[in-house]
Amino acid sequence: MSDAKGKDKDKDKDDDELAPKPSKLPVLLGLVNVLLTAGVGALVFTSAGSGAAEEEPVDLSVPPIPVEMQPFVVNLNEAQSSRYLKVKIEVEVHGEERKAAFESKQRAIRSELLRYLSNLKVEDTMGEDKKKSINDALVARVEDHLGKDTIAGLYLTEFVVQ
Repeated sequence: MSDAKGKDKDKDKDDDELAPKPSKLPVLLGLVNVLLTAGVGALVFTSAGSGAAEEEPVDLSVPPIPVEMQPFVVNLNEAQSSRYLKVKIEVEVHGEERKAAFESKQRAIRSELLRYLSNLKVEDTMGEDKKKSINDALVARVEDHLGKDTIAGLYLTEFVVQ
């Protein structure tokens, strides 16, 4: 009988050796994921901090320089009619460097503003509050290209819905 018990023990040992061991792959993938996430996070935070440090402060003693854009004429987003919006925009920037930056990116800025304006409906253009909202949206889109607080003002010098 003891031989039978010994054979059973040997058989159990053989079964344990042949049984598949749990894979370490999920643990390794989790570790790699954590390390990559930490690395990407570090890159994002260090590049965001360095961009803010490179911006020079605005010298408010220098009067803003006006930059006139060509007029915009867009079809409004009206399904049942052909309505148009004509807008003339003037932007004020602080300093010659910012004026040069605005002029160098003006084509991209103009494209962005055209996309925004052509998505408006007639009802979006009526009233002082709606025009203020449009002005704020235009400022935000210009600053997306130039950086925060780059422009001193954005003025709608002509605004006609037809």
